[in-house]
Amino acid sequence: MASIAAHPAEVYVAAADEQDANDLLVGLTEFTVKDSTTVLDISHMSDTTGYKKRMSGLTDVSISLSCVWDATDAPQLLLHVLSSTSVYCSILPDGTNGYAYPCLIESYEVKGEIDGLIEFSASLVGNGAKVAKS
Repeated sequence: MASIAAHPAEVYVAAADEQDANDLLVGLTEFTVKDSTTVLDISHMSDTTGYKKRMSGLTDVSISLSCVWDATDAPQLLLHVLSSTSVYCSILPDGTNGYAYPCLIESYEVKGEIDGLIEFSASLVGNGAKVAKS
């Protein structure tokens, strides 16, 4: 498997599932996408193997984004509006291919230090199935 540097990665955030160049998140410094599945214990007392048995339940996703703050960037402003409606976050690790995730904005934080830049971070949680993008 070929290694990919993170710097060509692109992240888009929009209110609709169709995104364009205006939805590119400016100042991105870090992103994390975590897909996870709930594991259900289906063991029962009559099983004499001595081992637990499990099955997969629902799949979930969580996304964290970090950026240098830009008060004119529409995607950053959209993330700042903690709303109960979905936003769409497309993560393209190589700048072209990846996934679009319908999400809810869980949290948003702006921070600044005396000797640093103003930065923001946002946490999103999945609100449906991801869709391949290319």
